[in-house]
Amino acid sequence: WALTLSACSLPTLPTAPMLVQDATKQQAIQIGKNGKAEVRATMGVTREIAFDNGYEVWLYQFDPSTAGSTKRDERVEFVVLFDPTGRVTKTRTRDPAPSMAAQATTQK
Repeated sequence: WALTLSACSLPTLPTAPMLVQDATKQQAIQIGKNGKAEVRATMGVTREIAFDNGYEVWLYQFDPSTAGSTKRDERVEFVVLFDPTGRVTKTRTRDPAPSMAAQATTQK
């Protein structure tokens, strides 16, 4: 008897958050309503962080010009938290932090 094993290739997930070009996409994500497949279809594949308790966090970033900001060197962050059943349980949008150059200027 010969045993043949074939290697399965798993998709490689990004190590950095997905840069989403349209900031309005986040408005389609609704707490308690959307699941992982719907979020992935709407927002795209991104960095996913899985926790031992079954929760997952997905991180997205927006081009500031599409999110209403004029700061081109910074990113708006959108975070989606999934419960163990795969439903969106919380979202958070974080405005861009001041750039290192802006911080250095204000500290002088």
